[in-house]
Amino acid sequence: TLGRNLGDEIGVTVQVNAAGEPEGLTLLAELPPAHEDSFRPALQAELERAEGANEGQRQWRFLRVDERAPVSDGRTLLLWAHDGLFAASISGDSLTQVLAGSSGKRGSAFRERIAGAYADGTDWLLAVDFAHLLPQEEDNEAERLGLLDAEHLLVEHQRRGDRTLDTALVTFD
Repeated sequence: TLGRNLGDEIGVTVQVNAAGEPEGLTLLAELPPAHEDSFRPALQAELERAEGANEGQRQWRFLRVDERAPVSDGRTLLLWAHDGLFAASISGDSLTQVLAGSSGKRGSAFRERIAGAYADGTDWLLAVDFAHLLPQEEDNEAERLGLLDAEHLLVEHQRRGDRTLDTALVTFD
């Protein structure tokens, strides 16, 4: 039921460390002004209900409107629900970048591919930055399969009138 309070676009990013291992994720969605006042209490109630059902305390915290550079312990889910935006992450650094309006990838080929897909009018998009996701170690299965040269994957779905167009693009460096 919380999803109906959010806008049409929801973005999820997975952050990886230098070894290519997942470190966390960040969720980002539009929070229309008409729903902003009701969303936070509804989400809080859902989190408390989940906390009770699991008989364990979950660690989460709503950020204040002036808290745009949150400090994280790497375990607490940080939640932002202000100014038409909902964001959630355990990474204070990721939220700081989001709230500053920066992804850290400004001007990168990956960002340009995503922007191009949106400019063409995509309905949904899955984008993977393989260059930063795959471990760049020699003598591993990914190298033997030639995957270490993979750069980006974009899978896209577009509706055009009564027709649909599904495409997948894999780029190599």
